[in-house]
Amino acid sequence: MPEYRAYIVGSNGHIRRRIDFLREEDDGAKAYAKQLVNGHDVEVWQGGRRVAAFEHRLEKVNSSITREVHRGQMIPKLAK
Repeated sequence: MPEYRAYIVGSNGHIRRRIDFLREEDDGAKAYAKQLVNGHDVEVWQGGRRVAAFEHRLEKVNSSITREVHRGQMIPKLAK
């Protein structure tokens, strides 16, 4: 069974962690690694071959809510 490595990549582009795992094929390795995306990018490698890369995406903020400063505090406010 082929050995794969998932690299958890920090926002600075440096590897934060490596996870070694076994899977029958690339599709299984991709499915496993995709689950690891949690605020960080993940790259999947098998030896010197890059199999896949997954980028985390920030959740889109609801644009109908804004904030204003009132007496030194941030107050949520519905956008017009």
